[in-house]
Amino acid sequence: MSTSMAEPTLPNKPRRFASLDPEKKAQHDGLTQKLEGIVFDVDGTLCLPQSYMFHEMRQALNIPPKHDILEFICNLPTVSERTTALQKIRQIELNALTTQTPQPGLQSLMDYLERRNVNKALCTRNFPRPVQHLLNTSLPGRQFYPIVTRETSGVPPKPRPEGLWEIVKAWRGETSLLSPAHGAPIASGGNEEGGIEQQKSHEDSMNVEGPWEDVPSPSQSPRLVDDQIVVEELQKTLGKGMIMVGDTSDDIIAGHRAGAATVLLANDENGEAAKMREVDLVITELKELIDVLEGGFLGR
Repeated sequence: MSTSMAEPTLPNKPRRFASLDPEKKAQHDGLTQKLEGIVFDVDGTLCLPQSYMFHEMRQALNIPPKHDILEFICNLPTVSERTTALQKIRQIELNALTTQTPQPGLQSLMDYLERRNVNKALCTRNFPRPVQHLLNTSLPGRQFYPIVTRETSGVPPKPRPEGLWEIVKAWRGETSLLSPAHGAPIASGGNEEGGIEQQKSHEDSMNVEGPWEDVPSPSQSPRLVDDQIVVEELQKTLGKGMIMVGDTSDDIIAGHRAGAATVLLANDENGEAAKMREVDLVITELKELIDVLEGGFLGR
């Protein structure tokens, strides 16, 4: 059995979703996929990129360029070192709250999705506080359910796809780690010390063991890696009714692995991600999605 991770199978046809316009929707033959909901990344997607944070994190922890920050922390040898590292990156994220700025077109898109009664969720590698801050300051009263952060118990962060699968199960009312039985549903509002953090039962522990620590690498367990590929292929039907919107390769890979259609919000720094074959659509401003969804989503 191969010890290298095989590439997930890519669809042969462009991804399509039926129009959200009721009149146009009636014209479809029933074979076009209906949209169940949209999952948004946060930093760089709902708010403008704050990429300077990642440079500061790498400097603070002496992380080599292009090495995944969360993976680096996860692989630190002791709980004490992981706790200290997480505290450092959390402080950098908190310092960045003063420059957090909503994306152009954000309100127009949210107004449209609410008019069309589209499910909205968040899946982010941030910790909860910056997410709640954005909801409070830029999206008061907007409903997002569920919300997955890097500290959501039992859910590994992107580019793993599990967070998206749990989201769609929660939308459907199926048993999910994100359902009310496991944590309170989340809306915007509330104070920034609570809110999203109520969704986790052990937030104070900061998950220093990492919900992502069970991720096998090819050098550690080739059989587990191959088995996970099989599981992912079987699970992809869960995500076929969702769209993942983000600005990084982690967002695109997570969405593709989950079976979702993927939308990249282009900026001055993610040109390479825009070229990924897993990207179904590239936009330059959030409100572009309004016409895309109203006319019927068609990937490239």
